[in-house]
Formats: sequence, structure tokens, C-alpha cells
Amino acid sequence: MVWLSKRSKDNFYDTLKILKNEKTMHFVYAELRKYIENTFGITVFNITIDKFGFFDRPKKNSFFYQKKYLLAIHVSSYSEREMMQNKVSVELANFPTAYKMVNDKIKQDLIMDKLIELTKLKNFKTKINKTNTYVDYRFGFTTDYAEILLDKIEKGITKEILNEFKEKAHIWRIEKMFSTVTIFYFTELDKIENEKNGITHIIRDRYLSRIKEIDSINLFKEEYIVFDTKENVDKNYGGNLFYYFR
Repeated sequence: MVWLSKRSKDNFYDTLKILKNEKTMHFVYAELRKYIENTFGITVFNITIDKFGFFDRPKKNSFFYQKKYLLAIHVSSYSEREMMQNKVSVELANFPTAYKMVNDKIKQDLIMDKLIELTKLKNFKTKINKTNTYVDYRFGFTTDYAEILLDKIEKGITKEILNEFKEKAHIWRIEKMFSTVTIFYFTELDKIENEKNGITHIIRDRYLSRIKEIDSINLFKEEYIVFDTKENVDKNYGGNLFYYFR
């Protein structure tokens, strides 16, 4: 695991402690969390306030230059982040349907209004306000957590799987990349055959059962165990795993 900053690492472990019930959120943020979940139908793991990285940089024409604080809502997935955004069309040559996702300002304002209401109600002093604070949604906790779990078990279980199934199931190689582990069979026919004979199911269950032993908050997803083929890598990525995983 490579952390982008000490702050991102601190936020991760702070969130992990909250999910493990080893730490409680500040009562104002706990109430805001309930409001967001009930109002927008998303799962909020944590809420953090950070000094905004763009502040004090010489970009006076930038919207972000006006913002001093980042109110980060840590959600459970990228799809939940998209639920808090709007799709905006982008003009790109040869891509008539291009678009980008932009945070919904109405939802941002509702969250800030609720936070300000709670700070006044609870007599909680804070420097943040609607003018100096930007609301954003962070979705990386689940995949960061999955990556840490895989780091702990991957070497042992991969060696075990290869010893037992490499020849029998025609496994080309097994590669871990961030939050996923990919088992590559040689051909598409091998993949189909191993799905039929149950070997794919056995391999997936081996990984999941090993993960379950250390996944104390039950967040690791079955979709992080992927099956593919060398044939696909050769055909669509020039045989280069760098292009496959990028």
C-alpha cells in the first residue's frame, strides 16, 4: 500500500477504527452522517475536514482557490459517489456522447446547511462555512482496505493455488494488482471448462475463505477475485500486462 499523504493514511485508519467500533465519530459529524444516509440513500463510512490542497496557491481564477477546507464524505463505492453528482456533456471531437461527472451543488449546499445547523444546535465552534468549504465524496476506502487484506494473504494462497491447480486447470499466472487478484488461464476454452468443472469456484472460495479470516468488517467483495485468460491479453493488449492493468 502506497499512501499519497500522511493525511490520507490517517483518514483511512480513522475510518477503519470507526467501522470496527473502536472509535466514535464526533457527535456533530455522527448526526450529519445520519442525515446524509437518510436523505440521499448512500452509505457514509466517515466524515473528515481537511485543509484544501489548492488553497494559497497562485491560481486566483480557480474556483478551488476560494476554498480553504475540504469536507470529505467517505462513501462505500464509486457508484455512490456518482449518486451525489450530475452528468455533464463534454464537447470532444469524435466522441459525441462524452461526459464528465460533476458534484451536484444542490446536494452540496444541503449538506453544508445541515452541518451549519448542527454546529449551532450543538454549540460546536468551527471555522468552516459555505464560502470557504468544498464538499466532495471519497470512495477509495473499500478498495484500499481490500488491497491491505490481499497483501496479507496473497503470497501464501497464490503459491497454494498454483501448486494444486497450475497443471490441472491450465493456469498461466496469477497477478495481484491493487485491490484485485486475477487468475489467468491460458485460453478462453480453459476458462469455460474450469467454470463448468467447478475449479474456478473452488479457487474463488479459497481466496474468499482466507480473506474472511481477517476481514473483521466484512467489506471484501467477491468481484475482487477476477478470472481471465492469456488469450485475451494476447489478443486485446498485445500480450502486455502493463496495458491490461492500466
